[in-house]
Amino acid sequence: MINLTRLFLCTMVIMSLIATNGCTDGTSEGLKVITSEDGFCQLEVPNDWSLQSDLNDYANIQAANFHEDLYVITISEYKIDFTDDYTLESYSDISLQNFADGVTDFVITSGPTRLEINGQRALQYEIRAESEGANVVAIITIVNGDKGFHQIMTWTILSKYEKNKSLLKSVTNSFREISY
Repeated sequence: MINLTRLFLCTMVIMSLIATNGCTDGTSEGLKVITSEDGFCQLEVPNDWSLQSDLNDYANIQAANFHEDLYVITISEYKIDFTDDYTLESYSDISLQNFADGVTDFVITSGPTRLEINGQRALQYEIRAESEGANVVAIITIVNGDKGFHQIMTWTILSKYEKNKSLLKSVTNSFREISY
């Protein structure tokens, strides 16, 4: 169903081409709302992040701050495409397995943490992995929306994670499924 293998392959190639210097947490510039082209969901990112289209082939929202090595994607799937007995936990298991298949040294460092994202049940994991020679940390959150299952994945390189952890979680927590 979902293949996140290309996510980290594409991301690591892009990250390897970027020389980073300077420091900013991206919060001083304000926020902007990004809505998926299909109108299914939205989230808020700092104004210094830009829309992307090549981080993941399956993502319906993609944004990044390349200068700071900060990234987010969302992948949404309609519940009508799943059997009635498919649960948040089932979707989470498959999502994590697909992610693990695309990286090496996959380690869940925390989670699943049960939480709510804008009134919707969610499971969140912190994951460390190696991809294309880079050590990355991802916060993967699986949301059980009214109409769909959603993956929100934020990530950065290991050396920038602690500095940006709260920002990445803030981006994740801004996620909303849009009702029609």
